Amino acid sequence: LRHYLHTSRCVCRVEVWNSIYAIMTFNEEDSFFTVAAAVVFFMQAGFAFLEAGSVRFKNTTSILFKNVADAIIGCVVYWAFGYAFAFGNGNGFIGSHHFFLSGIGLHSREIVRWMLQYVYAITAATIVSGAMAERTDFRSYLVYSFLSTGWVQPVVAHWGWSDQGWLYSGVYVESHNFTVRYEVRNR
Repeated sequence: LRHYLHTSRCVCRVEVWNSIYAIMTFNEEDSFFTVAAAVVFFMQAGFAFLEAGSVRFKNTTSILFKNVADAIIGCVVYWAFGYAFAFGNGNGFIGSHHFFLSGIGLHSREIVRWMLQYVYAITAATIVSGAMAERTDFRSYLVYSFLSTGWVQPVVAHWGWSDQGWLYSGVYVESHNFTVRYEVRNR
């Protein structure tokens, strides 16, 4: 009995460690994209500090709250339909699959891709918030953040980064889908 308990405990520990290792094991590309997403997300804090230093003292709380609202609204909107518009199968203008990340497993590589593209979308919205500081009503800004993260950035991303986008077929796309270079391909 003592031998059985000892071996079963070891087997159990090995199975637990194998499960943890399987969940945490990324290849180099997934690790790079995860770190890149974290760095881009930390840009939110940098933009928040920059914008807070650029506005009058009475508007500092509003600017900081707008940056937090960008991250929260952007997460929900990009999860619901932004990613589907950007990278779902569709036509040359817009994607039409993967709404609410349907069809994407929790441990798939697409989650890492979603996270990176989500932080790109909220960063694009936050950059504009600095130009709109002290000039827009909070509710108007929430509408802008919703449209920017859920429509504008995903549609433009679909054009250039999706295999089906109309820009993708005519320009050179740099590896790892980070930038779209406007170089006409020789055909």
